[in-house]
Amino acid sequence: MQHNILIGLLVLLVAYLVYSNHVDQQARLQEQQQLQQSLAQFQHSVEQQKADALNRQQALLEQEAELLKQQQAVIQQTRSQSAQLEEQLAASEQQSQQLEMRLQESAEQTEVLNEQLNTLDLVVEDLAEKQHQEAQLRKEYEAMAEQALQGSYRARGLQAASMIKTMVAEFYLTEGRFPRSNTILGLQQPTAYANEQVKSITVGKGGRITIVYTALSGKDNGAINLTPKIKNGQLEWRCSSWDFEDIRDTMPSCFYGG
Repeated sequence: MQHNILIGLLVLLVAYLVYSNHVDQQARLQEQQQLQQSLAQFQHSVEQQKADALNRQQALLEQEAELLKQQQAVIQQTRSQSAQLEEQLAASEQQSQQLEMRLQESAEQTEVLNEQLNTLDLVVEDLAEKQHQEAQLRKEYEAMAEQALQGSYRARGLQAASMIKTMVAEFYLTEGRFPRSNTILGLQQPTAYANEQVKSITVGKGGRITIVYTALSGKDNGAINLTPKIKNGQLEWRCSSWDFEDIRDTMPSCFYGG
């Protein structure tokens, strides 16, 4: 009888162990399924975030491409304006050459006049008048020659600043503001641009470029200012000087004053 009871207890124990193991397996299986579902949801969320990020990145790239296209168009226009200024400077040089030719012709006429005066030594009044005319013509010749030379020196200063104008325009397009110093624009110190005609080239507040000249320009420390201005969305430059009253005579595109 006791033997049968032991056998029955053993059977119950085995059955309990089998049932308990089965329950544990079911629980682990459910946990594994839940974990797989959570992992799948997480992977789906990550993939969705990646797709959203790629879409946003693509949109930003398209915006940057459009902005770059607009910037290139403005830079091209600025370069075109610089080319026009160079053409104007070339025209000014040509005018100076023509003036020198006319002055040479005047000099030749003066020589002819001198020959005529030599033949009229006996006519004192006529000789005095001729001499007076000669002196006046020489004075006008010297004044015209000096003005033409001074104009060419000033034009060379503007030509030296043309590259800096382009850099100011590109800085504005990139930064949305004008530089206020040579250092910010990545240029050398103002006096580094000195030569026979120019003492310094300075970039100041609002992107204004100031060219300070030597005495060869007609006035020692005389200055010409190139001031940038945005008008109707376009970058324009104003050339002005408080130092050279005759600037319109030598540079028609510049103004006397502020």
